Amino acid sequence: MAVAAPSTGPLLSRSRLPVRGTGDAKWEEMNMHGDISFLELGSTEADTSKSQAFFAAVFGWQVHPMPQGGGWFQGPRIRVGLHGNDPGPKIYVFFEVPNLEAAMEGVRHAGGYVDSSITDEPNFGRFANCRDPLGIPFGLHQPSAS
Repeated sequence: MAVAAPSTGPLLSRSRLPVRGTGDAKWEEMNMHGDISFLELGSTEADTSKSQAFFAAVFGWQVHPMPQGGGWFQGPRIRVGLHGNDPGPKIYVFFEVPNLEAAMEGVRHAGGYVDSSITDEPNFGRFANCRDPLGIPFGLHQPSAS
């Protein structure tokens, strides 16, 4: 027996979505649990080598350069990406979702905005950049199956 969604509360909260174990096949497709998947640091400089050296010195993280520039670090719990050429310094938070397209639709339905392109990074997953109704940037990340 499926549990009816309440008529009030946040649109994307678990209480508004189908509940695991109730027989509703949509649970895994729609579940937007919101665990932080990774962070992305945006620099105004095209060359991020100073930032790479800084975070390596402060936290002892090993830099993994990317062919297109920037790179990433593996922190104790999550990956932290670093890229350049942003209009201003920023920290982007990416939330893990099991189904990227369903999550993107959920963002639109709740009044948010989703950039039209999806990025696919081999052995890491697919992600999309989004904004809430006030313009606060965040991202969705569907990890790769491997």
